[in-house]
Amino acid sequence: MKLRLRVPRPSHEETDYFEQEEWKKKLASQVERVQKSHPDADFRSVDNG
Repeated sequence: MKLRLRVPRPSHEETDYFEQEEWKKKLASQVERVQKSHPDADFRSVDNG
């Protein structure tokens, strides 16, 4: 068995942590809105291949 050293990706120097967190919250609310407007859709079964 070959083992690889697993390290996290480097972060960009010009990132704004708070802006990223706001974006995540906004995205979560948008996803929730879409799921409410399409309650019978199963988004987990979407095939991306």
